[in-house]
Amino acid sequence: MSEESKKNFELLWQEVKSGRHSAVLNLSTTMSIALPDDIELKKTRIIALINLEKYEEVLNLMQGHSGFDFEKSYVLYKLQQFNDSLEISRSRNEKPFRLLRAQTYFRLSMNREAVSEYEELLKTDKDNLELKINLSGSYLGPGLYDLTLSHPLFSSSNDWELLFNKACALSELRQYSEALSVLRTTERIISENKDLNDEMWLVKAQIAYVFHSMQDIDKAVEIYDEIMKSKAEPNIKAVVKNNWVIAKNCELKLGIKLLNEALHEDNKLVGLQKLGILQNIGLLCYKKRKVTEAYDMIKKCEGIDENNQRLGFFKTYVLYKDKKHEEYKNYLLAKDKPWAYGLLMKLLLEQNKLQDAEKVFELMTNAKKEALDANDYMEISNLLEKAGMTDKALKTLEEACRNYKNKNLWEKWGNLLRKTDKYEKAIQVFESYLEKTSDAGIIANLVLTAAGIQPEIAQKWSSKLPRVNIKALYNSANSVESLDEIIDKLEFASLQWKTKTEEKIIDEIQKKKRKRKHKPKYPKGFDPKNPNNPKPDPERWLPKSQRKEFKKKGRKKVPKMKGPQGVVLAEAQGQEVGGFNKNPSTAHTVAAGEGKKNKKRRR
Repeated sequence: MSEESKKNFELLWQEVKSGRHSAVLNLSTTMSIALPDDIELKKTRIIALINLEKYEEVLNLMQGHSGFDFEKSYVLYKLQQFNDSLEISRSRNEKPFRLLRAQTYFRLSMNREAVSEYEELLKTDKDNLELKINLSGSYLGPGLYDLTLSHPLFSSSNDWELLFNKACALSELRQYSEALSVLRTTERIISENKDLNDEMWLVKAQIAYVFHSMQDIDKAVEIYDEIMKSKAEPNIKAVVKNNWVIAKNCELKLGIKLLNEALHEDNKLVGLQKLGILQNIGLLCYKKRKVTEAYDMIKKCEGIDENNQRLGFFKTYVLYKDKKHEEYKNYLLAKDKPWAYGLLMKLLLEQNKLQDAEKVFELMTNAKKEALDANDYMEISNLLEKAGMTDKALKTLEEACRNYKNKNLWEKWGNLLRKTDKYEKAIQVFESYLEKTSDAGIIANLVLTAAGIQPEIAQKWSSKLPRVNIKALYNSANSVESLDEIIDKLEFASLQWKTKTEEKIIDEIQKKKRKRKHKPKYPKGFDPKNPNNPKPDPERWLPKSQRKEFKKKGRKKVPKMKGPQGVVLAEAQGQEVGGFNKNPSTAHTVAAGEGKKNKKRRR
């Protein structure tokens, strides 16, 4: 190697250490003319281009060269070509490839695969906070929210990002008060650290979303407005704009304009965020019966991720509303996913197509073992029970309780077993739930179930129920109240509560009434500050024609000639009978039908 080349390499190394990527690129490009086959020099150019976000140039530079698998996979990931990136990273098991693979799984909404990859990585690097945060974010997917709350990672952490992800899981599980509490704690932690001030808008956006989900639209819109006027990051503003359109129930033109602004490339939205906005544009179009535009949005969504569950619900909704029953049925069956079978079964049960629903149920039980959402399990079991398919409802609840430690599901399962006289199985279900958690409602159901067949179990668990305040049962006469008296009191309390609620609603409606913006119109010359000067006209309420001072405008009309037409009497013309006219006569006797004026008809 020549002295000049050595000096260039030393200079290049200094530029790399100082992080001047443009200078590194220029120098390495110049050096590669003399050393075209130097692999390290080529790698330096590639890294400089990646740091300068010139990804297309990187791909062109790597053509015909091997040994750059990670760089190529990373560049494809940055260009959002996730499937191509995953194809490369799947074939390698080194740590950088595994990290990139886990993140690609997350971007493709393959949350279970991402969780599995991050869990494996944490086994060898337990104290890595970034891995923990990425793992907590991967748990925010359908069927995984319950696992988030029970994971030890979230039990005693004070990191704001972990707390934020926990709040997101709680809001998806509709535990809104708990979610708000965690978000307020996160807000306090961020406010105490000046370096994290920019992250405050992300937390505020989630707080607004929780209020929105609780139907407290005024509070949600107030926070959305604050974020849109702030210096928050473009992607946060874009998501907030989308939520604002839904909260305000915007008209078509304004809604689509704002949602298209949110989709702008500068906002750097991820695939899921783009999907959500495109679906909302499609829904707005469909509500205004612009069906062609709605189907165009579905095609765009399929171009991003055709296997997305929310997209499946959106497409099925449009096909169902258009009464294309065979199309949505074939579409959902082709998906071969539990969520698709569950959705199809709900639609069939609502249409009372029980035989078709039974066939779909069999397909769902034999499908890939992916859990449905807890609310879907509950809804399907209710529909099956209503349709008289109790055995299938019990089977659905059993599968649901295998995946979730959800109180409502377990309680529903136990109570349905009791209704069908399967008392022993119901006792086992309630006791299984109480092995790890204690709940007064479940204990009460267990005591009620066991009282008739296994009184010793009922007695054992009844001691764990909260004690009743016996004194509260006595009235002012120091005697135990009758059941009728207690019921009367409860009904009176309920009536009072209803009255107060109604009064509150009426007050809120009156407050929301629009105030008059225009000034009131006063009579001419009237001074509102001095209403009695001048005094108002006492005849102001009478019609003008009946007032004293009224003078009719217009020319004076000649009085109409009255009397019979034809020959006129002599006296009427001032002529004496049998004599001459007293005055020169200008009268002319007009015979009937003579001398009529030519009057034009009105058209």
